Formats: sequence, C-alpha cells, structure tokens
Amino acid sequence: MAMKLYVIVGSQPCKGLKWFIANQDIKNVEIVTLNPMAGELSTPEYLAKNAMGQVPLLELEDGTFLTESAAIIQYLASINDVGTEYPESALERARVHEALHQVDSLARKVSFLILRPMIGKKFSPAGAEMPPIADIHAANAEELSWALGVLDAQLGKQKYAAGDQFTIADYQIGSELNQLPVFAPVLPDAAKLEKFANIARYLEDIKVVKGHDATYQETAMVFGMVQ
Repeated sequence: MAMKLYVIVGSQPCKGLKWFIANQDIKNVEIVTLNPMAGELSTPEYLAKNAMGQVPLLELEDGTFLTESAAIIQYLASINDVGTEYPESALERARVHEALHQVDSLARKVSFLILRPMIGKKFSPAGAEMPPIADIHAANAEELSWALGVLDAQLGKQKYAAGDQFTIADYQIGSELNQLPVFAPVLPDAAKLEKFANIARYLEDIKVVKGHDATYQETAMVFGMVQ
C-alpha cells in the first residue's frame, strides 16, 4: 500500500515535496490533490487526519500521519535512497535540518508577505475592506528585504541552502524563492531580485534539477489567478 501525500495547488511547501518526489522518482507515494475552495480541508474526514486542516499531510502505511513539510521530506529521504541529497554525516545532516528550520523565518516570507495578501484580497469575503495590495506590499517591504538579505548573505558563502551540495532543503527553499521572478511586477523596490545577486545565481543553478519547471509553472499559474 502506497503512502498518500495530500496537497493543494499553489502551496509552496507542497510544491517542494512534489518536486522532490519527481526528481527522485519515488514510487511509494500517491499524491492526492485537494480543493480548499470546495471545503476539502475542513471535512470531518480530513480534520480527523489533521485537526489544523492544513497541507501537506503524509498518510503512512500504518494509518498514522506526518503534518509538517520538513518532517515529511526528512522521513521520505530517510526511507528512500536519495544519495547525497540527505547526507549521512551527522554534521552535514544537521546543516540540512538547520536550513529547513529556517524556512519560515526566511524564504517563506515571500509567500507570507507577497502572495498571501493577494490571495486574501482576491478570495476572502473581507478582501474588499483590505488596503490596496501595493500598500500592503510596501508595508511589508522592510521585513521581506531583511529576510532576503540574510539568505543572500548565506548563499554568498555556499552554493546551496545547506552547503555546496544540493540537498532536500533546496526543494523547500527553492520553491519559495523561485516565486521572485514571477512576482517581479508587484515586488516592492527593496525586494527586487536584482538587489540579491546570490539569490539570483542560486535560482539559475536550481533550474537544472528535474521537476523544477513544474513548480515554476504552478507558481506562474497561481500568480495569474490572484492578479
């Protein structure tokens, strides 16, 4: 019996996991796409799996669940042969975990501060009462610029998120950062990609990893929906 990975379209953590599964050609995971607009994250059946009603969610063969993207990708890497993407050295593996723990504080700011307000404005019943999106993005510019600056400095010292080797951390971080070229028309000046040369170089480097283009195209599709 295959495990089931529950996802939604447009979620960066979900895209990172789908990218990892595609690149590593993992066969023991069935991807189940839910529709949040149809209430599929709030059914009694789904809430019994994850009381928070969130994705991604990995349903294991024994009927138990993992509910955090970092835990899910670490688990799948541990039970599948992914080579150097999940190094055996204790220190190198700790570096990967460190990068994954930093996602919400750094790379995920792109979604938190740019995409989420656009989704709220477009689809929330209270969207009409929200300030103009440009004003929201301008108010968030300093926080986003700080997070990107920290990442840019880190990527100036190493090629990838956890060192000079592409690892499972790069699926999650890359899925967040590859939104920057798509979001260029709405990014505040302080967060424009041209201000972060190391991130720009990183985004070029990860393009060659199989499955990248699908994540990028999904981001472009969602951006088109929320404009």
